[in-house]
Amino acid sequence: MVVTLEPLEAEFAEANSQGPDNRKDISTRLNSPKPKVELPGNDRLLSAFGADLAEILKNHGLYQRGGLAFIVNQQQDGLEVITPQMLRTLVEDYLICYRIKTVGETDLSLEHTMTESDAKGVLSSQQFIGKLPRLEKVATARLPVLRKDGTLQLLRAGYDPASLTLTLPQCDFDESLTLPEAKKIIDGLLQEFPFTDAGRSKAVAFSAMLSLFAVGLLPQEALRPVFIYLANAEGAGKTLLAKCAISPVHGLVKTDGDLKDKTETAKELLTAIIEARPYILFDNCKKHLDSPCLEGFVTSPFWNGRILGVSKSFCGRNNVTVLVTGNGCTVSPDLRRRSLFARGFHGTGACGRSQVSTDSG
Repeated sequence: MVVTLEPLEAEFAEANSQGPDNRKDISTRLNSPKPKVELPGNDRLLSAFGADLAEILKNHGLYQRGGLAFIVNQQQDGLEVITPQMLRTLVEDYLICYRIKTVGETDLSLEHTMTESDAKGVLSSQQFIGKLPRLEKVATARLPVLRKDGTLQLLRAGYDPASLTLTLPQCDFDESLTLPEAKKIIDGLLQEFPFTDAGRSKAVAFSAMLSLFAVGLLPQEALRPVFIYLANAEGAGKTLLAKCAISPVHGLVKTDGDLKDKTETAKELLTAIIEARPYILFDNCKKHLDSPCLEGFVTSPFWNGRILGVSKSFCGRNNVTVLVTGNGCTVSPDLRRRSLFARGFHGTGACGRSQVSTDSG
């Protein structure tokens, strides 16, 4: 509701004529049940404004990572950086910003949208950022975590401050399923894939499934291998096999295409860190896989870089599991040492030979 000046002048004239005890407080004047926060200016500090905003917004889905403020994206599977323009209207869902204006001897409270300058200041203010809850992971399924006392727990929906995880379940588990029954389901799922060896590739495929589900059981700075799915030709099911690891835990799969040049790969990896993505899938890679940027990424518990279009760097915890698929391609020695391979063969003859080479390129 926008409060205009004229009705308020008449209201205050009537109230003052009846005595000071009849003056209405700010909340009543603004005619809204939402909390009220006075805008900066008129002896009101920007830091105090930011702190008051955070006290309200910290319970309404705003979080902090790496010195930036975030909200959950529209897909409910990752994070989105809050921009100044976004903050200006976002806060109005939960509170009223107002400014005091003096008319004659009367102070009037007027509802306002914060300026872009104020929004920029708030998003750079530690009094605001520091009060928001920290968040490192967004999960679309209830994942297990290992508590400090050694107990194993399946997270509930919502924010878990101990593991810094926000769980927004899009599916649930049958917790009554026995181990033999679960093994039978996975064996049935994997039996149609044309693995080229007796059991190693199947074990790697299962390891990828387990890594994405049980990442919360690993120590905070534990590193995860790259899972590479290789085949001799199209149709061997390598991308489907990667999706079998991702979909049960993270729903519909997002792919990032082929590994690009160093600059583009660095941008994609930084974006995955900023958005707190649990995985990144480079699909249908060609020729020779050799990326120093990716090699450094999978061996770093933290990753940093300059945010595109903003003169600001971001550093965040690396919780990203990397998966790669490719046909008939070779792999550099450094990437091979950091990877586990699932190999498939598409054809009617005998199983093909491994397509992996340790060629240094």
